[in-house]
Amino acid sequence: MIKKSLLILFLLILSSRSVYAEEYTAEEIIENLYMAKISGKIQDMIIDLEAYGPSLTGQEAKGLMELFFSARLFFALPNKIRTEKTIPAPDAASMMVVTIRDGTMDWAFTSYDKNPVSKKADDHHHSLLLPFNIDNQPQDAFRIYTLVAIETLDDRETFVLSISNEEDPEARLLTVWVDRERFIPLKEEYYLTQGEREIKKTTLYKDVGQLIDGRWMPYRIERYENDKMTLYITYKDILVNQGLDYDLFNPDEYLPLPGD
Repeated sequence: MIKKSLLILFLLILSSRSVYAEEYTAEEIIENLYMAKISGKIQDMIIDLEAYGPSLTGQEAKGLMELFFSARLFFALPNKIRTEKTIPAPDAASMMVVTIRDGTMDWAFTSYDKNPVSKKADDHHHSLLLPFNIDNQPQDAFRIYTLVAIETLDDRETFVLSISNEEDPEARLLTVWVDRERFIPLKEEYYLTQGEREIKKTTLYKDVGQLIDGRWMPYRIERYENDKMTLYITYKDILVNQGLDYDLFNPDEYLPLPGD
């Protein structure tokens, strides 16, 4: 009797998964992230945010997080990113640091000098300040998507996607949990090997809100290494598809000047 009940339960699970598999393929789920099929693909974004990390003071308070910087971030497809960071200094005036990535080069400026403090080739890393799959990097073209399960995460039904990519030096096998109704990532996880050490990288997406165009977006991003929080980001305001001027990502046009 027990064996028969288990068999019936197993068949019901298989049946429910096959229904979802017929409803969406893994590729269709990715294509519809952030409700792109209804609200349109995200072409550009402006985000006001704050980023917090482990406190460098008060180490006796375990797990204490403090403000690293506040920022305004500009993004345009496929991978143009400009970040204007204001970094607080306890005993001095706050400093502004502007980084510009145009998909080929990566520049950094401060408000103290019109010349870049660094200039290098863009290494095509995914921005830590953006949610999953907003910026598209060249290595993403080699991703292989597989829908592996339907799971409940924090009372939300999710598609569980496995993403393999032999061309990605960091995340060759990535698992992403996508909210089935709102089509936003709720979690992503992968393992990275550094020497003989294996590190579990986890990102959680929380405080979900609805934008003016109807799509959903997380307003809090938490990043962990081996279950220890290394960074969390809170979005204060989000604007999408504003028709950004690409000169924003041209350092010759938008340089921070001394005293700005």
